[in-house]
Amino acid sequence: MNQSKEEIGRVMMISLALITLAMVIQFNSVTKSMVVMLTVPLGLIGAFTGLAVTHTSLGFMAFIGIMSLSGVVVSHIIVLSDFIEEARAEGMELKEALVQAGLVRLRAVLVTVLATVGGLIPLNLTGGELWRPLTGVHIFGLLCATSLTLVVLPVLYYIFCAKLRWIK
Repeated sequence: MNQSKEEIGRVMMISLALITLAMVIQFNSVTKSMVVMLTVPLGLIGAFTGLAVTHTSLGFMAFIGIMSLSGVVVSHIIVLSDFIEEARAEGMELKEALVQAGLVRLRAVLVTVLATVGGLIPLNLTGGELWRPLTGVHIFGLLCATSLTLVVLPVLYYIFCAKLRWIK
């Protein structure tokens, strides 16, 4: 059991490293990637809430759920960040770009999240002990991360751009 936990921990670290590397390549910036990675733990709030609500433990399927949740959350964050970058490249002011990104991408992100959650609810209710941890992590993790990311990412982006000037 301990060996399995260690292996899962290593796999999670490798996964996060690969996600970070992909973002560095995508944004051509370590700082922008760092801002995105700072929002990934927001999904963990929902993931652990999901485990508590569904009365399941943090086992193998929950770990798989957390790893895949991280990837999904990052993809939504990349969509939002990419819009911010495009708007700024077109000359839009930082604050306006942050607001527009949230408003324009809100629908697409919400539709995908709600479709995923809607598809997972039946599996959560009828899938038994095997699927309940994974689906609970995803359902609550996606809902929580999406809600918080739409607020936290623009705030972090503003801090790193306007206040710290680490992002040009």
